[in-house]
Amino acid sequence: LSKFLSEGWEVPIHLKESKVTVSMMFEINKNGKILDWELENSGSTALNNSVNNLMKNLQSLPALPQSYQENSYIFGVRFSPTIPQK
Repeated sequence: LSKFLSEGWEVPIHLKESKVTVSMMFEINKNGKILDWELENSGSTALNNSVNNLMKNLQSLPALPQSYQENSYIFGVRFSPTIPQK
């Protein structure tokens, strides 16, 4: 999931060395369609805007395993420009 999100995220150039992070909560259905998301204000307008732009362009995430029993899944993700990408 980290690789999937980082591929579409354009980090503002002036934040490449920044240690600021922003947290986000997602709710997806079994097929990976994003039902809801909420961004926690990071204090950096540029970082917040970059993650909001990612979300505007993102329609879905990878589907949940077929063995998952619930109709949706809620989880959190942290975005930070300085976390090494794998």
